[in-house]
Amino acid sequence: MKTDKYLTARQQSEFNCTLGVDYPLPVVEIDVAAARARKELWSMKASPESRLHGRKILVKHGKKVEKHSPDEETDGDVRIEPQLSAPNEPSTSN
Repeated sequence: MKTDKYLTARQQSEFNCTLGVDYPLPVVEIDVAAARARKELWSMKASPESRLHGRKILVKHGKKVEKHSPDEETDGDVRIEPQLSAPNEPSTSN
């Protein structure tokens, strides 16, 4: 692991701190770990199982609203919208 990415040799000398000796080196390379995590999360999000689970959550916790115009995307006779207010709070729409 390159230590000059964090502190240059001059800075280490100036601060009397040698990375890996006086202060531990980073455990992971942040850029590499972040890229790997993004790739894994997006692959899970795109999976059919994840899409099905998301749909079930939307149906269970969403609010059913009657169709207002013929050009709206619908799920049968009703359009599914996320519920914006807490379950016990009055809705601010309408």
